[in-house]
Parts: sequence; structure tokens; C-alpha cells
Amino acid sequence: MRINYLSESAHNEWYTPSHIVEACRTVLGGIDFDPFSSHSANLVVKASHYLTIQDDAFATPWRIGTAFVNPPYQRHVIAKAIELTVAHLDSRQNRGIVLVNVATDTTWFQSLLTTATAVCFLRKRLKFIDGVGGSVKGNGNTRAQALFYYGCDIELFAEIFDDAGAVIFL
Repeated sequence: MRINYLSESAHNEWYTPSHIVEACRTVLGGIDFDPFSSHSANLVVKASHYLTIQDDAFATPWRIGTAFVNPPYQRHVIAKAIELTVAHLDSRQNRGIVLVNVATDTTWFQSLLTTATAVCFLRKRLKFIDGVGGSVKGNGNTRAQALFYYGCDIELFAEIFDDAGAVIFL
């Protein structure tokens, strides 16, 4: 399936702050795969394998082990991105953390709630970074975020993210 999000890629450049990535790396024991990334983003994520917009995560086979997923946030793309992510992570053979905006009224958010093993609702909105390490331009982030965990070490996930927000076992 080819999803065209190249034409509006500037709207998808919401890079995860390093303190969140480091916490995810601690929980997962490293990050093997980041399917919706870029060369700049991977300087922080440090995934062994990652896909850029040009690689097209919707058309390229995924190499899963441990995954960190910060999907494109465009309305018409995020639903497909989460559907693909859940298909890979819900197998229980793979472990991962998915970072998304809190959108409880969407089908894709409900899908994460019903397939993940735990979730952390962050207390503070993230200050996403741009491709050169600065804050995102404009008014900043106007949504709250959640981190969905797929894996069996929910106690470690809770320990690492307890200070960041409310952790709920699903």
C-alpha cells in the first residue's frame, strides 16, 4: 500500500525529544527499528535499522525486534500507520513503544488501547524538536501525548515512566 505523505512531510517532522527516546531505549534494551524516521531523527533514536519517508514504511517489509514508533501525524496517514504498527507489534513476538497524541475518539487510538500491554499518559505536553535539535516552530504542541508499550516487562515500563505520567496496565 502506498500512502502519499511526501508532499506534506513538513507537517510530519515532529522529532521525539532525547529524554523520551532514552527512556524508551532503557525499557526496550535498545531500539532495533524505527519505521517512520529520518536521518536527523535517527541521530537521537539510534535505531539499528530505520525507514525514511523515501523508504516508505507502508511498502517496505519491517524488520522488527524492538521498535520505537513516532508515526506521521497527518489525519489521513496516522490511521494507516497505527494499523500497520499494531499488526506488527500485537503479535507478542515483538516489543515496542508507540508515541502518539492523545485522541481517544479515534479508531486508531482505541486500537492501541486494546492491543498494547501498558500506556503512559504524559503529564506534560512534549516539546518536540525539529531536524536540527531546536524546538518545533510555531505555537508548539497543542496536544497531550501517550506512550503505548508492547511487551511483557510492564513493571520496568511503569518504573521508567512513572515520573513522566500516569501508567496504566492494559
